Amino acid sequence: MNKRACTIDVIEAPFGPVVALGLAGKLVYTDMGPDARARAAAFAGRHDLIPEPRELADMRARLGRYLAGNLDAFEDMPVRFLGGTPFQQQVWLALRRLPGRRLETYGRVAADIGRAAAVRAVGQAIGRNPLSLVIPCHRVVGSDGKLTGFGCGLPVKRALLRHEGWTIDASDRVVAQNALPLAGHQKSAMFSATTI
Repeated sequence: MNKRACTIDVIEAPFGPVVALGLAGKLVYTDMGPDARARAAAFAGRHDLIPEPRELADMRARLGRYLAGNLDAFEDMPVRFLGGTPFQQQVWLALRRLPGRRLETYGRVAADIGRAAAVRAVGQAIGRNPLSLVIPCHRVVGSDGKLTGFGCGLPVKRALLRHEGWTIDASDRVVAQNALPLAGHQKSAMFSATTI
């Protein structure tokens, strides 16, 4: 396979560095946290990419808007999947439509894509999301509101959700948004400001 040059940019954020890879004008990878650079290098190697440092102005601008409170800043960002099965890509696209003021459960994501029994497979697909933050997998929680795994680490997930206005208790359970209690933690509940 021929090696392709891609753009890499490292953007400092309050929750740690954000590493972004771009290819032919589209974002192909984002990662956050202390190990983001190493994971980005591994991703580039798997896809025969040669990262060339250069600012990704659109990603920087959108991250700035997100940090300023526009939680949907990445909604229409051009992306390209370099891998993933059709099922994984279906899950990622479903997450892409998740608005900034809403959390989802793994079960609800599975139901939304018409695969209600595939909760574990959905969780695995979410765990392989190559575009953290842009595809907001941090907004997926357990059926009881508890934070679950996150490829960038739970400290980053906590920081992102707190930035988005969610209150997280000492047991890592999302309990409120904007100081309003969640309306129950039912198995298929969608947690949003509009359902509180």
